[in-house]
Amino acid sequence: MGAMQVIKTGLISRAEIIRNNRERLLEKLPTLPRYFLEYIIKKGETNTYRSYMSVIKYKSADQSLRKRIQALPQELQDIVFDFCIFSRSTNDITYITNLTKPPLGLQINRKTRSKFARQYYGNGSIFEFSATSTGCILLCGKWLASLQSDHAQLLQVVKVQYEYAAIVDYHRSINWSSRNRFQGVVVGLRRQFLALREEILYVNQYYCPSGSRGPLDVEMWYNLRGMIGVEQVSWL
Repeated sequence: MGAMQVIKTGLISRAEIIRNNRERLLEKLPTLPRYFLEYIIKKGETNTYRSYMSVIKYKSADQSLRKRIQALPQELQDIVFDFCIFSRSTNDITYITNLTKPPLGLQINRKTRSKFARQYYGNGSIFEFSATSTGCILLCGKWLASLQSDHAQLLQVVKVQYEYAAIVDYHRSINWSSRNRFQGVVVGLRRQFLALREEILYVNQYYCPSGSRGPLDVEMWYNLRGMIGVEQVSWL
């Protein structure tokens, strides 16, 4: 068995190992900046233990700093957060997973929360739901439904990466499975469609071998057009 494992491991490329490490760390530590995880994994290369220990060290320091800030009087906390928490740059991409939690800036006082929301949800920010085993369409719907209406109004770009390849053979089981997942985003949109701005939702589509759009995408198109208007939906 050991020999088989060695042979099998030898077939996995270095790039694939690094990619697998990145995905595992993103799932376990979704609140850490993606650029930092990318740097740690690149520095640790294929050494999973080295990458993990670097992340743990960073997370421990981050928690220690957070506790010290929270020990300050409220007025001083507000000053610190006002200077430090609004560092999000324009056109940042936030990858939403099942483990993603609201950032710290949305958990403080009302004034700070309102200011941070404009930076986090607006400012050209992009929120992306990549293909996952749990279904990014369903996750997108749940996430949209969890937002306050005034926060949803700030959204500018929401990308839903469709689970299947761009070109797939039509199959009834695939269609029905995808249809069920799509109901999740329908629920989220029905709750937030009045607050969503125009042209913010981007959804991947797939094509049948004949070149026509798959039946699911036709249904998605009519559903979305009926809820938020045809001009607010774009295909990736």
